[in-house]
Amino acid sequence: MVGMTALAPVLAHVLGPVIIPVYEMLGANPSMFAGTLLACDMGGFFLAKELAGGDVAAWLYSGLILGSMMGPTIVFSIPVALGIIEPSDRRYLALGVLAGIVTIPIGCIAGGLVAMYSGVQINGQPVEFTFALILMNMIPVLIVAVLVALGLKFIPEKMINGFQIFAKFLVALITLGLAAAVVKFLLGWELIPGLDPIFMAPGDNPVK
Repeated sequence: MVGMTALAPVLAHVLGPVIIPVYEMLGANPSMFAGTLLACDMGGFFLAKELAGGDVAAWLYSGLILGSMMGPTIVFSIPVALGIIEPSDRRYLALGVLAGIVTIPIGCIAGGLVAMYSGVQINGQPVEFTFALILMNMIPVLIVAVLVALGLKFIPEKMINGFQIFAKFLVALITLGLAAAVVKFLLGWELIPGLDPIFMAPGDNPVK
């Protein structure tokens, strides 16, 4: 998933003009988009950071808490399960995902409350989680969860096919990002402008 790490600033630049106004209109931080679709270890953490606009609490809320629940379900659990189970069992998969995905906002709120009372710190600086931040940032997540649940209820085959297509697209995108980052490091060719480096260079500080 290193390719997504390299692509994070590029995706934030490309998607920002669309994502930021929509999420701000809903009263949420745009970083919530990342954890909704991507797992924390599949690029969601880094994309959330790029979209957070400096709001560390929102970044961690999306990149870690939401990105540990909804992101993995959308981008990993469903596509992988589809490759394992028999086609005749897909209806049961859809029902299982339906039962789980509607509870994700509750899990995120619980995780946010734990973070709020746990004294989270980054580099010695306290991160301020507030009840308003926890609830307001769940608005777009609730909308997506309801839409996915309705889709799995009424058009399960189309939704499942859509998940498969999205997963294949994501794998291709990650591979492209990784290849471009390696080419830039080895040959100095910038195939995709704005990539984050994936290798440390002399003078880099890993703490920053």
